[in-house]
Amino acid sequence: MMQKNLPENRNIIFLLLSSFLSGIGNYIFDIGIIIYLYDETASAAIISGFFISQLLPAFIILFTGITIDKLNRKYLVIFCRLVRILLFILLLLSKKIIVIYFVSFMLNLIFEFDNSVLNAMLPNMFAKERLIKVSSITNIISSVSMVCGPLNVYLNQLFL
Repeated sequence: MMQKNLPENRNIIFLLLSSFLSGIGNYIFDIGIIIYLYDETASAAIISGFFISQLLPAFIILFTGITIDKLNRKYLVIFCRLVRILLFILLLLSKKIIVIYFVSFMLNLIFEFDNSVLNAMLPNMFAKERLIKVSSITNIISSVSMVCGPLNVYLNQLFL
């Protein structure tokens, strides 16, 4: 009986770990960019532009459901992860504000898209009776990472 649940348990561990680490990374990125923009420009307008670049993808993602349903979800997740890597490389190569806005917009668009793909995959990954529990735990992990990301930045500033 334990052998039967092993792949599903492994899926839960990978899902939760990747959600947690991705969430922490996203929040550290957000705070780090805000600090960078403020240090470089001291402009509330520039920082507001950053927040706008982060909010716009939430509206665009409303129209991506058809794409998620038509394409292979596993490959979509892999594609999203590869594009995120390329965007971070772009950010390392250029610190121009327009590039920061573009990267922020694209990262948030991909983050939203990736979350939608993962949510669409959950029913295929877990038994129906465990789906609500897995979904709840995933949401808790997301909330914990939302606290851990800024806490990490704070502790780094405090002790380094």
